Amino acid sequence: MQTKVKIASFATAIGMLFASGSAHAQTQSKAKPSTQYQHVLLISIDGMHAVDLTNCTNGVSNSGNQPYCPNLVALQKTGTIYLQALTPRPSDSFPGLTGIITGGTPRSAGMFYDVNYDRSLSPPYATTPYGIIGGPTFCPSVVGTQVGFDEEIDYNYTELDAGVVNGDFERNGINPRYLPRDPKNGCKPVYPHEYIRVNTIFNVAHNAASTPRGPISILPTISPTAPVEMA
Repeated sequence: MQTKVKIASFATAIGMLFASGSAHAQTQSKAKPSTQYQHVLLISIDGMHAVDLTNCTNGVSNSGNQPYCPNLVALQKTGTIYLQALTPRPSDSFPGLTGIITGGTPRSAGMFYDVNYDRSLSPPYATTPYGIIGGPTFCPSVVGTQVGFDEEIDYNYTELDAGVVNGDFERNGINPRYLPRDPKNGCKPVYPHEYIRVNTIFNVAHNAASTPRGPISILPTISPTAPVEMA
């Protein structure tokens, strides 16, 4: 059976989803209102603005006024453009994507940037590749640390798969030695999904998988199912 897909977002930086357009219209949809969608496709394109999407789907003089992003053109045919949505402040990919998957502001979600400072957590077990100072004895002796949830927490940030197979669904490249630790919880590492203050669409899907309605397919989670040896 052919699956219909609704385009929920093309980019975080477009403005959750597109901030430009008529002030009177809430949305512009090319999809049939009665269509029952089985999946939502979320595509995040770093640094892309609404005008960039307009230009690439309609063409500019340098492209001979012809579209130059055929895949986005095809996806847009069944997409919905939200004309009165705005980017969060600060307008960055990290709080932007958080806003899309939670509906929360940077303040409510606690996500302002992929690298920040937290006064309640302790440094990681080991110093990260980008220089967040860590050490085995820094928890709970040190409270207050820089927190990095970018590629530096991967086992190998130069690899597309983060360099290791070890977690849920046999795919998780986060190295717990590079994560901040909670001095009030046995100095356990704090994963990104634990750091966020609000629920996400992935939590909703995960919780729904165990309901009487029957099993559903969910995306892999990012936390390991078993304790991780730090030594």
